Amino acid sequence: MKEAAEAILAFDASMIQKLEKGNAVELNFEAQTFPILLEDVEILSEDIPGWLVSTDGPLTVALDISINDELLAEGYARELINRIQNIRKEKQFNVTDRIQIQIQAHPDIELALSGYLDLICNEVLADSIIQQTSDNQDNIDWLDDQKIGIHVELK
Repeated sequence: MKEAAEAILAFDASMIQKLEKGNAVELNFEAQTFPILLEDVEILSEDIPGWLVSTDGPLTVALDISINDELLAEGYARELINRIQNIRKEKQFNVTDRIQIQIQAHPDIELALSGYLDLICNEVLADSIIQQTSDNQDNIDWLDDQKIGIHVELK
């Protein structure tokens, strides 16, 4: 039994695929042949740290899910765009109206504005975005249930 377990643990990808297709893999011990079937084993796959791996039949896909500072900044920028667009909609601004924005200073907002100020301004039609230390007229719900003060007005 110990020899069989060691042999099964040493199966390569082609042997595992053979099992998954419903075919037997034969093991030879002491001049005897033993067929191993899929129901005789348990096939486990493990994720690679920092990657998300999924398998469907013969297809395997692996995605790098690590987040660097640039991706984080872009994510914050897109979240900020979404929040500002919602304010524009609530205030019933026209689609072409230019705006000015004052927003409470926050590390996430600073990161978004440092790398994506032009993108944010273009997406929401803002002529300026100014960070302030004081609260503003409105609040947006930010990540982790935080409130950030913001004031959006027509230019």
